[in-house]
Amino acid sequence: MLRNDSHNQELKFVDKTSDLIDPEVFEAGAISDALWSDISNDGWVDLLIVGEWMSPTILENRQQRFQNITNNTGLEAYTGWWNSITAADLDQDGDTDYILGNLGLNSRFKASDNQPIEIFAYDFDQSGTIDPIITYFVEGERYPIHNRDLFVQQMPSLRNRMIFYEDFANSRVDKIFGIELLNKAYFADVRYLQTALIRNNGNGRFEVQALPRESQFAPVYGALIDDYDKDCKPDLLLTGNSYSADIETGNYGAFRGQFLKGNGDGTFVHLGSRQTGFFVDGDAKGLAELISNDGKRMILAAQNSGDLKVFEVKGPPASYLPLRPDDFFAEITYKSGVVERREFYHGGGYLSSASRSLKLSKCIESIQITSFKGEVRNITNNSL
Repeated sequence: MLRNDSHNQELKFVDKTSDLIDPEVFEAGAISDALWSDISNDGWVDLLIVGEWMSPTILENRQQRFQNITNNTGLEAYTGWWNSITAADLDQDGDTDYILGNLGLNSRFKASDNQPIEIFAYDFDQSGTIDPIITYFVEGERYPIHNRDLFVQQMPSLRNRMIFYEDFANSRVDKIFGIELLNKAYFADVRYLQTALIRNNGNGRFEVQALPRESQFAPVYGALIDDYDKDCKPDLLLTGNSYSADIETGNYGAFRGQFLKGNGDGTFVHLGSRQTGFFVDGDAKGLAELISNDGKRMILAAQNSGDLKVFEVKGPPASYLPLRPDDFFAEITYKSGVVERREFYHGGGYLSSASRSLKLSKCIESIQITSFKGEVRNITNNSL
């Protein structure tokens, strides 16, 4: 963690990691995305990180000292291959919820609490290099995921021990390497593969709720959250797929982009691309929204080795409230009496950053915006 000590035009960042973060976080895992967000509405911005072979991790800001509180949140068991994190008050209850992109369920990999996918990393053949061994369960027994050819390529010494393919296919991992070596290895597991809503229940507790079945067709990366159908409830746009998997696994290409209509309570209804016009079928990653000077909304979907797709949100130009650089969050009171919390980010979703502004609508009664310094400004219905 770098503290910005810049002054005037002189850029200066000081490494304060050891002073600000618990040492255990240094071994968090293969982090793929992170987000600054106030999980408890206490005015101190916290850090959320997600990644592969790890649980969604929360570093709570205890007045400029960040402590890992994941084990007390209800998220500790949800180890996954998490790709991205995007935030909004999806159930409109006054606190911030999170959308986490994951591998999905349309693959040869299956995981659960009782039968997780596991990885053991150790120099098993004493060759001077680390050998990562991924395993899965078959009828309660742990077997290697990869085939004999890949194992022999990585560890040639296995060739004489496992002469026949049948010998390898029938060998459990503990038989191949022995319990003693497995106990010495670095270990991590995956127990949950769904792309999900992390619902904030308050008091530092969270509930994991899988998104609809159509959201599980391929890995999810890009995400945008906003009211796109003008019913005063937050909706969800998703993009995904992955063309970088190994040859044995093959590409993940079943995702076509997705619009999920929000019900205002944290549940969603899938609407197809023919109905919405949102169609992104390549190796999609980043997803962002830009606002033109005339108020038109443009959705940008980036794809690896593919075209940048641009979608215009239909309808009359929207009105937007410009945000100041230090605006932290807003409490939006709707005419229905619902109060929604809206945080403002510099970056959100997978490798993306949307226009930093607050869209106005006829549903809104009043807005209260709070800065990082605690300064408050109120915007009433008359000024809207």
